[in-house]
Amino acid sequence: MEYSRHYELMDGVLHSDVVGFHSADYVTHFLDTCKLALIVELKEENLVVYRKSYIRVKVLPLGIHVEKFCEAFDLIEVQSLVDPAGFKNKKVILSVNKIDKSEGIIEKLVAYTNLIKDPFWYGEVVFILILSPMKTILRDHYEDLSRYIYNLVCAINQKYRSEDFLPIECKIWE
Repeated sequence: MEYSRHYELMDGVLHSDVVGFHSADYVTHFLDTCKLALIVELKEENLVVYRKSYIRVKVLPLGIHVEKFCEAFDLIEVQSLVDPAGFKNKKVILSVNKIDKSEGIIEKLVAYTNLIKDPFWYGEVVFILILSPMKTILRDHYEDLSRYIYNLVCAINQKYRSEDFLPIECKIWE
């Protein structure tokens, strides 16, 4: 991207009252770029003055509303996707995600696999993965990612399952 485009982009973003990023590193990089590319003044931590306007730069991590998440597990629609009786005396990890790379589904599956490699946790923790297709025109990308996730779940289940333990239950919620 040429410099004038960078300037236009930064100028446009700095016409906001608040600019949010997912991590402190992103905030730091943004502020450094502001100092290098534009004439800005840093009044205090994460407060930028640009063209006589004050812009607060914040860390706004992605998160969930815990109460709604807990309530969702009790919904009939969710209960129909899982078999609660099969999870008796087990810890349950419930993940509800859009099928999108930004959701970190693959990373969650890898982390869960590392968890159940530990004999202390093997057979004690099940992972319920409920996936919702994205409404997107990138159909090929969605199908490729869906296939990859499905194959990864199958491989993990095949490697770690036992007669009374199926590590991952994966459902598509249309």
